[in-house]
Formats: sequence, C-alpha cells, structure tokens
Amino acid sequence: MPHGMVIFNIKKIVPSKNVPIIVYCKKGKRSALIAYNLQQMGYENVLYLEGGILTWKRKGLPAVSSGISKIAEEAVVPEGDMPTGKSAADFVAEANKMVKAISPSEAKQKMGAKNAFLLDIRSAQEMESQGAIDGVLVMEHGKVIFNIKKKVHDANSPLLVICKKGGRSALIAQQLQEMGYKDVHHIKGGIIAWKEAGLPIK
Repeated sequence: MPHGMVIFNIKKIVPSKNVPIIVYCKKGKRSALIAYNLQQMGYENVLYLEGGILTWKRKGLPAVSSGISKIAEEAVVPEGDMPTGKSAADFVAEANKMVKAISPSEAKQKMGAKNAFLLDIRSAQEMESQGAIDGVLVMEHGKVIFNIKKKVHDANSPLLVICKKGGRSALIAQQLQEMGYKDVHHIKGGIIAWKEAGLPIK
C-alpha cells in the first residue's frame, strides 16, 4: 500500500485493532512515520522494520519481485475489535485547520509568482492515468519531508500541493508548514477539480 494511501485504506484491509502489523519501506524512515499514524488510529500491536527491505535482503531473507498484488489479495486477517482512534477524516480535518485550501483557479494565479512551486505528490502510476500539470515538481507523498529541502531552498517560496482529491495534499501541506515553509497551500479537490475547472494538463 503506497505511503499516502495507508490511513485512508487500512481499516478496510485490517479491521482488527489487535492484529500484529509490521510496516516496512526501503530504509525504515517512512515506515516509522506510518507506524506512528497507525498507533494514533488505534492499532495496538504495530512495529516497523528497522533498516527496511534493504536490510531484510542484506540478511539473506526471502523477497519476491512479482505477484505482490496477489499476496495482498490472499492475506487472511483475523477478526477482532475495530480500532478506536483517529480516522483518516480526522487527520485531514486537522490539516485543513492549519493550512488554507485554495481553488484550482487561485492556484493557477499563484503559480505565476516568483519562485512558486506546484508540488504533485501522486504516484507515477496515478500521474500516468490521471494526467499531470506541466512544470510541476513531482515528489511522491512519502518522500516529501525527506527530499523537499533539496529542491525548495527558500522557506518563503510559495508552495502549492496537489494530489488526486485533496486529502493527501492537506496532510503534506501541514507537514511543510511544520518544517518552516511559510507560504503553503493545498489545492481543494486535487487534480480532479483542476481538470473540471478546464485548466490544462498534459
């Protein structure tokens, strides 16, 4: 499950708060953040894999390179109590209190400002199927906080964040504010609203 989709989909796939969950990514950083989110959502038995898949393979443990979707489809999840804690909507609502959402047309105007960045946090697969905006800075959701300062050096640069519908972009915009960026907005309705407004995509 891609990093940005976990809080939105986890309760459909793992309905029990007592099921042991081990989260892993490439090196362990993103998985630590997601494990923390899962704890906030009420999951009681969450760990993350230190060192990620790289360390797993370095230890000579088995890994597959195909059939990942089939593995997920066949996973058996024990029944148990539904977790009580933050929902995905709670996370997004908190973010929207901190960061102003702007319309696609307002975003288009702001893009003309000096040193403005439009940050697209969707996956490559999403961009291919949903379309993309010319001139965007592409950085998948889970990698933003680790890589943004390499690309956007000035904390005063206008930063506009977009995803598919506006949920993930609100969360990332909040994190960017917490990192010290002073002029951050996210685009209400995401790329879907952008296209509905008749704005150009490629």
